[in-house]
Order: sequence, then C-alpha cells, then structure tokens
Amino acid sequence: MSLFALIFSGAILMMPAADAAERPYDPTKISPDDPDYMRCRKIPVTGSLVKKERLCKTNAEWAEYIERSRKEADDFVGRHRTGQDCRAPGTGTC
Repeated sequence: MSLFALIFSGAILMMPAADAAERPYDPTKISPDDPDYMRCRKIPVTGSLVKKERLCKTNAEWAEYIERSRKEADDFVGRHRTGQDCRAPGTGTC
C-alpha cells in the first residue's frame, strides 16, 4: 500500500469523528417539556404476560398519537352506542 493511500484512508476514517464533534445538538440540554424531546415507553405486547415493545417518539408525536387514539376510541364507542357500525359489510350507509 502506498503512503498516499494510507494517508487518504486515515483521513476518511477521521472525517465522521470530526463531523460528530462539530455538531451543536446536545440532547442533555433539551427540556423534557420540549416538543422535540425524545421519550421511550414500553408497550405491553398482546398475548404475552411479560413481553414489552419499546416505542420511542418525540413529545409532539406522542401528543398526536394520544389524540388520534382518543378520537378513534370515541368514534368506536359512539358508533356502538347508537347501534351503528358503518364499517360492517352489508349495513348500508350511515
């Protein structure tokens, strides 16, 4: 291997380390209330007593996830409270 190839390959290996050192982002300085703060939760797996799935999202994504889940639950309860199930085949339109 020539001296030039050795120096060039060493420079390439050092580039990602230099790039990582120059990044201004520091996750330890983000407030836990910040919408971009990443949170991980362990969600129980259906059919298992002990297995959990790790789900990581930002605070903004968790808020959207929770809002969507609430809306779907309200729709489900509302449809079944009135006896309507618009998704059932052969029921016609709501």
